[in-house]
Amino acid sequence: MASVASNRYGYQQAWSFFSNNIQKISKRYAGGLFLMAKLLKALTENFSSMEAWQEINQVFSNHKDLLIGAETACQQATERVRLNYSWRSKDIDNLSRFLDSDQSLL
Repeated sequence: MASVASNRYGYQQAWSFFSNNIQKISKRYAGGLFLMAKLLKALTENFSSMEAWQEINQVFSNHKDLLIGAETACQQATERVRLNYSWRSKDIDNLSRFLDSDQSLL
């Protein structure tokens, strides 16, 4: 899942798979909190919209019983998405102008 999530075309599908199969995945990763933390980071680090933040937050809230011990990873994941959204909202216009200009070719 982490490999698929690292791909710009696959991260949404990886998250969808995780959220639809969270019970099976939590059983597989039970006791391996480090592995679950790494998985949650990989699954969420490419999201940068408020809608994604809300969905991820909702999934974590609805499945607290399956994510016991991974609370910090869940908090960090949602915070990362919020920061990505914040950065994107702040800088998207400047980045677009730069990429559209001749300076981006230098």
